[in-house]
Amino acid sequence: MNKLLEAMASDMNICSYTNESDASFKYRLIFSALGQWCLRSAASPGNNITKNSQTLMLNNLLEKYVALFPEIASMFKTETVSISFFIRRVYEEIGYLFTDNNNKNYVANLGKSIELDGGALYFGTFEPASISGMGVITDYYAPNSIEWRDVLIRDRLTWEQFIDHQYDIVLFDNRDISADELQFFNPLSCYSPSYSWEDRMTTDRTIARKTPKGPFYKVMNSNDELVFCEEPQNINPYELTSFEYRRLYFALKKAYGNPLNARIKTLDNEYSELSIEGYLPNREYFLLLLCAWPYERVFNKNKFIIKNQAIALIQDVLSNLAIEIKGE
Repeated sequence: MNKLLEAMASDMNICSYTNESDASFKYRLIFSALGQWCLRSAASPGNNITKNSQTLMLNNLLEKYVALFPEIASMFKTETVSISFFIRRVYEEIGYLFTDNNNKNYVANLGKSIELDGGALYFGTFEPASISGMGVITDYYAPNSIEWRDVLIRDRLTWEQFIDHQYDIVLFDNRDISADELQFFNPLSCYSPSYSWEDRMTTDRTIARKTPKGPFYKVMNSNDELVFCEEPQNINPYELTSFEYRRLYFALKKAYGNPLNARIKTLDNEYSELSIEGYLPNREYFLLLLCAWPYERVFNKNKFIIKNQAIALIQDVLSNLAIEIKGE
């Protein structure tokens, strides 16, 4: 293997998994390296790096990595957002970085960590450490250990409590809307949530939309009459609180006995493969990126390579979304 890659693998304590291709391993190393460059640049004493210059630095690094290893180019290809911008925003949103009044980023070395199996997901920079996706894993346990729920900055409702809260009848009212104008989310569908819309209502509580772009409503059958509550759709792809509506889709599927599935397949003593049938809300997705690598392309949101020591954490996170975990 190239000496540069050997040094990167050693520095970040990343090894290949059983039968992993050379291109996949290079991609994982470079994906994690970009994250570490982002954090380390913001951790330098007296750093004078703005958010924009940080993104430009990562763009330049990625160009150099792709020039050295052209076989990974397709794994980092995107026609929408800059990967460098995305990496920076995830760190900002999840709490690794904070921005001052001069638009400069700094590492939030607050000593916080989430316990894993035989280690901890550390929020900051730490040496020695192992890198997992965009996250820093260490066997050091911070005195002020936190729960993953604290990172997500969300209510602590179970999925059952969440359903009850969302479909509290006092939130609903009559609307001059005909069912013929609507499409309805079918929690009983065998397809992914984005392909589970039908022209008729199949359950007594669900979500309705007038077009694929909205407007959206929570809808329920009350005494043989449809009542509605508007359902906001925050879809800014770079905010922690975006795509929260997916939480309701997953909870509805579970409530009607047809939960979304995730599968965990053991690859070896170090790694497993996680496959999810739908896209996660950003809170869970961003947290997952701190424990995993998107499988063979940066914006793969359905399949990930995860460290085995993070499996219990990820199972807890997904189960809280009403996703059923299956092993292989």
